[in-house]
Amino acid sequence: CDELATALRRGRLKEAKAVIRAVRRAGADAVLLGDRVIRPAMDRIGLEWEAGGLDGYQEHRATRAVEVALFEILRESPA
Repeated sequence: CDELATALRRGRLKEAKAVIRAVRRAGADAVLLGDRVIRPAMDRIGLEWEAGGLDGYQEHRATRAVEVALFEILRESPA
């Protein structure tokens, strides 16, 4: 998802979490969310880091933002 990758790259953590939550609220299950939204965005972040376009802390920040968003979704989901 371009929107997610852009938010993560720019350090806009609230925006990144909002994108993930919006996709989930729109009915995406965990597989769709992971395979079609999060993985492609994180692949882009990783490739930019490998190419020297991002610092290590930016890649780690992006990973943490996704992790936090997923934990929040899990916490809000019925058991």
